[in-house]
Amino acid sequence: MKIAGIVPFAEESTILADNEYFRSNIPRSDDLEIFYTGSIVPGETKSDVVDDMGRTLQVIKEVERDGFDAVVLFPHFDLGLDEARELVRIPVMGATQTALHIGGMLGHRICSISPILPLMRGVQHKARQYGLDHMVTCRSLGISANGILPYYAEYLKTGKYGEVLDRLVEVSIKAIEEDDVSVLTSGCGAMLWLVSPAEKKLKERGYNVPFINPIPTMLEIARAFVNLGLTHSKLAYPGFEWEHGSPKLADNPQG
Repeated sequence: MKIAGIVPFAEESTILADNEYFRSNIPRSDDLEIFYTGSIVPGETKSDVVDDMGRTLQVIKEVERDGFDAVVLFPHFDLGLDEARELVRIPVMGATQTALHIGGMLGHRICSISPILPLMRGVQHKARQYGLDHMVTCRSLGISANGILPYYAEYLKTGKYGEVLDRLVEVSIKAIEEDDVSVLTSGCGAMLWLVSPAEKKLKERGYNVPFINPIPTMLEIARAFVNLGLTHSKLAYPGFEWEHGSPKLADNPQG
């Protein structure tokens, strides 16, 4: 099996755009190949990456032609998800959509914790789009994604998570106690390395709740779809069927 991971940032622009960051923090990633499709340093709003969306969609078409079995989109805005599903037949997964739907299977109310307000708003908008806003609440750490990265660099040197992990645990407890939350998830790839230790610390303090790590979860669900022979419906995402490099308008049952 071959799965393409799409990161719409400039390669090696920060820790978040480095293969080792993902390899070190995603279990069972041997079948994952990462493609960097952007031209800027990782941003924290939709407009930061939208200019490169055409390149991202082109790469998704190319990986299908190259024999990849599925695509996973790393940004938590799920940007380009619907458009990509129109263009290819293989499964295309979004981090936020996957985490929120899995969360709905594990508990009655989910909190997505993002670094700062713009990322939090992106998850809120997606929850509304997916029809899940009745069971999704959102909180932020008050630390930007780029502000989290120095803590990761220090963790690599010392093995200590620092203040950012304590902040994540405290925000999680507030969500559980004040928002009646029974499932947690993160809302940014910069938090990939923090989810497991946060879940462990919460359990030590008596809060035994699942903390979904969206990117590894999305990868596992992509594998399951491939193994089950499932992909998105072409009645839901008709678009164009791409055959032999030429677009062919998909049949429209209502046309």
